[in-house]
Amino acid sequence: MSYLNRVFITVGLTCLCACAVLAQSLQLNERLSTMNMVGSASFRFMFWSIYDAELYAEQPVFDFEAFPEFILNLDYQRSFTSEQIIQETEKQLAVLNQTSIEDMNAWLGQLDVFLVDVEKGDRISLYVDENRHSSFYFNGSFLGQIQDESFSRNFSSIWLARNDRFAEFSQELTGQYL
Repeated sequence: MSYLNRVFITVGLTCLCACAVLAQSLQLNERLSTMNMVGSASFRFMFWSIYDAELYAEQPVFDFEAFPEFILNLDYQRSFTSEQIIQETEKQLAVLNQTSIEDMNAWLGQLDVFLVDVEKGDRISLYVDENRHSSFYFNGSFLGQIQDESFSRNFSSIWLARNDRFAEFSQELTGQYL
């Protein structure tokens, strides 16, 4: 294969990848425009603001057990490395104790591939689609996807299904006030 052919193939594949990322980003915006904001909550640790969260779904009250399609936006109020986010995810999944160590390690490895560092003002969005696949976005741009319903349910329960000291946060976010 000639050098020119390799260049054309490389450029073509790059364009296809860019188109796929753009299509994923448009999908998030399209779905968001058809959903209702169910609730919002601010997560604080001691006296630090960590992030503001918003939950969007088709119905006005969110039923985690039914596990409908939804979008969860986290607007960060502080800077964190992707490593810090993954470590906190691991900690929260362990607290919830709903998954095996093997599954958790596999999921964390997948997240490590595409999660990015965040600065104050950045947004990470989680879109759980009708197939219960989890797509991640950074400031509206597609990051990656995990196609595992068990991951989607366990990961999103960190915010949406708490019955511990963070229960009030989950209730505010899901529109089920105390």
